[in-house]
Amino acid sequence: MNCIVCGAKLHGKQQIYCSKACRSRAMYAKRRTPGREYCKYCGAKLDSKSAKRVFCGDRCRQNYYYRERHMESRAEAQQETTEPREITPTTVYLVHKYAAEGMPAGVIAQTLNRCMDDVGKALAQPITREQAEAIRECFVQYKPRRAE
Repeated sequence: MNCIVCGAKLHGKQQIYCSKACRSRAMYAKRRTPGREYCKYCGAKLDSKSAKRVFCGDRCRQNYYYRERHMESRAEAQQETTEPREITPTTVYLVHKYAAEGMPAGVIAQTLNRCMDDVGKALAQPITREQAEAIRECFVQYKPRRAE
């Protein structure tokens, strides 16, 4: 077996480096390996050379973990409490409107406090010509909100 840094022959079974100097070089290189280029939360360019750096600052890190915990618990609560209900013409219209605007089905279900089955059933039902015209007339492209 050979040293993974300099290639010198090793004598022990579990040895990876031939000397402390090679070990130090390897550890330094590992710490200096470029990590992420952009912040995991806001997408800002990271100027750090550290491989461990994930967020551009404490605020982004806190917002990311808060949002993750909050959204998980909200989604779990939504699944536990939302039972299928009667599909009304208003529900059909709103589901079609939100879907046309590009809103994901899960977000539609949360917005209307409906289960995913209700959203699927509402999308399967046709809408009137007048409703379709109203959707086109009042079209607003969906943009996901960033938690802060």
